[in-house]
Amino acid sequence: MNQNKLSIRYARALFELSKDKNKIDTTYKDILLINKTYQAIPDFGNFLVSPIIKASIKKKTLDLIFGKKIEVLTKNFLNLIIDNSRENFIFDITRRFIFLYKREKGIKTAVISTASKFNKIEKDRIVEIVGKTYNSKVELEEKIKEELIGGFILRVDDKQYDASVSNQLNKVKKELTDYNFEQKF
Repeated sequence: MNQNKLSIRYARALFELSKDKNKIDTTYKDILLINKTYQAIPDFGNFLVSPIIKASIKKKTLDLIFGKKIEVLTKNFLNLIIDNSRENFIFDITRRFIFLYKREKGIKTAVISTASKFNKIEKDRIVEIVGKTYNSKVELEEKIKEELIGGFILRVDDKQYDASVSNQLNKVKKELTDYNFEQKF
């Protein structure tokens, strides 16, 4: 079975089980914590996929890391993944679970890239506009990209609105290079 199908199957199984047990919101928080840990600490993923480290040590380490921070349901799920030697799929499973949760709850993720941080009023306004446009709740992720010079790039699903200064400068540059000055004179 390929990684894609396997990750989807595990994520869907956890999603349905947590829904059946009325633990969907707590499982979501647990999965977010695991996902963020995986992203923030590169050695965490290396540890999990290492064939040298025994499954029992991996389970104990996860229990030490997450302890009482995650629910028993999530701990059991992680143990199942380790028992089935699927540790290398954990990050993808968490991403897919997050997707399923957001789809179920009608949450859109808007990613805004700016040259400098927006203030709270600007962020709230963007969340309001995106929420009205998509008729949904919105989670706003902010990324700082100094190369944008100014303005912003907003991405929601597969749509992108580029209002960055660097994009405007590139458009002007393209127009100038495409403009046939010899014909005009």
